Amino acid sequence: MQDFITEILEKNELILEEEKEIYKYGESVLIFNGLLLLIGILFSVFMGEFKFMFLFFLYFIPLRIFIGGYHCKTPIRCLFFTEGLFVLAILLYKYSNTIMDYYILNIILLFVACVRNVLLYNAQKKKSGYIGMLIFIGELIINFFIRSARIYIMYAFLISNIFFYFDFIKKMLYKN
Repeated sequence: MQDFITEILEKNELILEEEKEIYKYGESVLIFNGLLLLIGILFSVFMGEFKFMFLFFLYFIPLRIFIGGYHCKTPIRCLFFTEGLFVLAILLYKYSNTIMDYYILNIILLFVACVRNVLLYNAQKKKSGYIGMLIFIGELIINFFIRSARIYIMYAFLISNIFFYFDFIKKMLYKN
């Protein structure tokens, strides 16, 4: 099942033999990320917060793609870490207003993460850093002009910050 799309592409001569492994890897990443989203959606439906999770994903996914952050060593750890953060976001949204108490801090931390990516990336990754910065600025503008989107954006910023700074701290602790 995992290599289904790759096999079709190869059979129709749309990819070269030497590209096959890259496509297989991409396909497995796509399937795994789809599984993460599906489980997150199931958690949100179970907890009665589908609207929150849908809008949270709308703002979180682009940040996660372009700002980056922590990556677990195994898929099962990734599953538990990511779903744990999604459930944390739902619980905080459902039972607490504390995220808005840290509104400015949340924005500053994500801005620092974006700037760090732009400044420290090599030339190849710099484009990703700039795109991340543009997404952050775009979401910030939406945040200020569409008040109904503010809470979802702030949670996307919070979880993005956790991914980014967890990775940053890990790298600082284990730096050779």
